[in-house]
Amino acid sequence: MENIVNMRELGGIVTQQGMQIKTNKLFRSGNPSLASEKDREYLQQLTLDEVIDFRSDNEKRNSEQVFAEYFNWVAQPIFTGDLSGFFGSGLTKKKAVRAMHDVYRRFPIEFQHQFRYLLKQAEQGKTMLYHCTAGKDRTGFASLLLLSALSVDFETILEDYLYSNKAVAGLKRQIADFMDNEIDNEALNAILGVSPEYLDHSLQMINKDYGGVDRYLTHTLDIDIKAIRDHYLEG
Repeated sequence: MENIVNMRELGGIVTQQGMQIKTNKLFRSGNPSLASEKDREYLQQLTLDEVIDFRSDNEKRNSEQVFAEYFNWVAQPIFTGDLSGFFGSGLTKKKAVRAMHDVYRRFPIEFQHQFRYLLKQAEQGKTMLYHCTAGKDRTGFASLLLLSALSVDFETILEDYLYSNKAVAGLKRQIADFMDNEIDNEALNAILGVSPEYLDHSLQMINKDYGGVDRYLTHTLDIDIKAIRDHYLEG
């Protein structure tokens, strides 16, 4: 993609049973409203049923209405991840990591409605792009749930999650307006990158409070895992 950072599809990933996620059905990304004309034309060719947006209102711009004219863009705001507040003076790597741990602990507890919405659309087999600003944290946790529902092993889920670190350079360019020149580079990388320990903080909460990911999906979020697998898995 020319302007959309951190975009990829889940198609082609192999499950624990040896089945494969269908291609051209499930996509994840950073903010797609930054799309160039070529990017937008590509997205239109995907015939997306929905573009699901996990960003909060203060992460959006009036100029995004142009993108909204072309897609069924559904807001499911998760009120974490507005990066602008992090980029002040005095941010250290330790503070940044602590903040990220707190964000990930909140995901499975405070934002069940938003993640349930995504998975309920998956129950219907929709062709979807889901995203946040950077496509790594809220989108990364959503991918953990969706790939778990599709019976993908955790090692593969983690590999997909960590792929977001390849987008850090592009993310730095996109949030340049928010950045303080004095910000510590290690702190910035902690905010803009992902780490196994971040995702582990979500998993700790799920295991402790909900009895594991499978039970969280089926009992807490009331998700029909079989329906999702029937729609997206093949051969």
